[in-house]
Amino acid sequence: MGRAWLKLAHFVKPFNGTVEEAETNIESHSWKLIHLHERYPEAQESWPAVVYCDLCGCLAESEQSRYACGKAPKPVAIRDISGDFRL
Repeated sequence: MGRAWLKLAHFVKPFNGTVEEAETNIESHSWKLIHLHERYPEAQESWPAVVYCDLCGCLAESEQSRYACGKAPKPVAIRDISGDFRL
């Protein structure tokens, strides 16, 4: 697993709207199931599949999903903030 997470994991500013707004926003996405090893060569077949939005690319279990489809702030990859951090 190691360095793959530096590429795959991202952070987004927390959604500060109401629960109702978040629920409406979550419904605005076009959810699909994807196996990470089919998209990222760093991923292993044993990793679980994830649900993502086919339109904006956010993961259903991420903070981005609480924003309306395509309206989340740009995510920052761990690799872009990790500096000299070594796993």
